[in-house]
Amino acid sequence: MAVEHPGAVVVLAVDEQERALVLRQYRHPARMRIVELPAGLLDEPGEDPLAAARRELLEEGALEAEEWTHLNTVHSSPGISDERIEIYLARGLREVPDRGGFVLEHEEADMSLHWVPVADLLDAALARRVTDAPVIIALLTYAVTRGDRPPPPGP
Repeated sequence: MAVEHPGAVVVLAVDEQERALVLRQYRHPARMRIVELPAGLLDEPGEDPLAAARRELLEEGALEAEEWTHLNTVHSSPGISDERIEIYLARGLREVPDRGGFVLEHEEADMSLHWVPVADLLDAALARRVTDAPVIIALLTYAVTRGDRPPPPGP
């Protein structure tokens, strides 16, 4: 029996200084704070993933973006779930003061936002200090599509 999932989006928001917006958020199943990217579920059946990505960047990052690029599509665990994650790159970022009226509640109320150089974040992923799969997939796809080839991980 498969777990039905509405689908999700993940946003790699990169500013002019090649820094990525990351969230640190406590995740109870992992029993730790995880480095993540703005992300969320498709709220309505048939919702456009790009519209959901724009919403999540606004709600979680208080940002809007001028440029959107689809980076990748992944199935998180196809052996047990039909979850499909659409990963986007957001550039041309602009701060939005009111998050579109969204109020941080529950687990989001405890999350913190940080700007991290993409190269440092990629190094952290390759060193296994960042373990969230969508973050790693977004970073590696971004690095490869812009012409970078990450070195193989060390021992």
